[in-house]
Amino acid sequence: MKRKLFVVILLVFLFSCSILKNAPSFKTIYLLDWEKESVWLIDSTFNLVSQDPFIIAGDAPTDIFVDDENIFITNSGFRGTPTIQKYDLSGKKLSEIIRGDNSSPAYMASNENYLFVGDWLSNSLLKIDKKSFQIVDSLEVVSPQEIIYKDSYLYVGSNNVSENGFIYKISEDFKEVTKDIAKGSNPSYLDIDDEKNLYVSLVGNYNNIYGKVKKIVGTTEVDSLSFDTFLGKIKVIEDKIFVSNIFDKVYVLDKDLNIIKTFNIPSCSDLEYFKDKVVVSTNTGKIYLIDFPTLESIDSLEFSLSFKIAEMFVK
Repeated sequence: MKRKLFVVILLVFLFSCSILKNAPSFKTIYLLDWEKESVWLIDSTFNLVSQDPFIIAGDAPTDIFVDDENIFITNSGFRGTPTIQKYDLSGKKLSEIIRGDNSSPAYMASNENYLFVGDWLSNSLLKIDKKSFQIVDSLEVVSPQEIIYKDSYLYVGSNNVSENGFIYKISEDFKEVTKDIAKGSNPSYLDIDDEKNLYVSLVGNYNNIYGKVKKIVGTTEVDSLSFDTFLGKIKVIEDKIFVSNIFDKVYVLDKDLNIIKTFNIPSCSDLEYFKDKVVVSTNTGKIYLIDFPTLESIDSLEFSLSFKIAEMFVK
């Protein structure tokens, strides 16, 4: 009897190990290619999963968000139809919200139950029930850009190129709206650290107002750093801040906004952290890796496909 019980336990153990061994890794980079209007996957060894697209998206895709059940994609509709799409994790399209001519869905964020989408042309922030995939609320937000969700609040950048631009702080129920945070030209991109410090990349007006990075505690600006160029994405990784310009640089800052390192990388489009590497996507066909935390080496991933990345998502 004891021997039989031992055999049963052993078989259960081996079966469990087999399941764990064959379970999918939830560490994948999703690449949203705006030129090919497709989603591609890079695995945990930094290899392309397939030479074929994982998903064929809609017209002029802008952003991608992945949770434990679904993949969401916004399509700006440039020269086509603006849509918001929902897929399962296998890449099968489940649902689609078609928007009108005066619409351009862009950046997204999410909590457990709702997807929040900034619609640039309609000057609105949309609240979408993730299960029914229906718009359940909307809020007027001028030219919404990147969205960050943290502790029941949404922080929303705006594409206001005047020196009076600001980001929004909005409660997830849309009842509280705070403005005049990080005032300046084109505060489009943002990220937040574990201490709830907010870092904002003010792009500039692409003419005579250059970019700035601002550090916000609560709703108060505590520090800023000016650049002699126009800025792009910003990403907080542990105790470092990574920020790109729109031309050829990725800057590494400490949390006091001192520049501690500069990398020459052309046309950066997005920044993510994956397997101890800072992944830098570009619009020049290459993807670069910066070793973290040493910041001492940089490599480029060479694929037969030349990617022009709108956004990345790590899941």
